[in-house]
Parts: sequence; structure tokens; C-alpha cells
Amino acid sequence: GAKIMDIRTSNQYLIFLKEKKLKLEFELSALNTNIEKKRAEYLEIRKDKKSYENLKDKDLEKFKYKINKQEEQLIDQIVSFNKNRST
Repeated sequence: GAKIMDIRTSNQYLIFLKEKKLKLEFELSALNTNIEKKRAEYLEIRKDKKSYENLKDKDLEKFKYKINKQEEQLIDQIVSFNKNRST
């Protein structure tokens, strides 16, 4: 009798472990899916950030160019004014 009870208990424990294993595999699969989703989101954000930085750099270059042009015009006006004053 005791051996049969030990075998039943062992079998029940094995069934419990198999069910636990299946549950953990399912959870792991869900976590892996979530990781892949988050990785894709991260890559998209990184791509957007790089695009934003490129735009920011282009805007800065345009701004510097505009300022330089304004400075050149101002210098030309000063030179022209001084030239006209001296004549």
C-alpha cells in the first residue's frame, strides 16, 4: 500500500511540475514577445531622435548662414556709409 501511495504522489507531483513548466513556458513566450515589441519601439525612437538631431543640425546651419549674410550686409552698409562720408 505505501508504495502505491508513493507512486501516486510522485505521479501527481510530476503532473504538477509539467503544468508548472507549461505555464512558465507560456509566460516566457509572452515576455519574449514583449521584449521584441519594446526593442522595435526603441529602434523607432532612436531613428526618430537621429532624424530630429539631423533636422536640428540643418536648422542651426541655416540660422548661421542667415546670420552671416546679415552681418555681411551690415558690414557692406557700414563700408558704403563710410565711403560716402569720406567723399
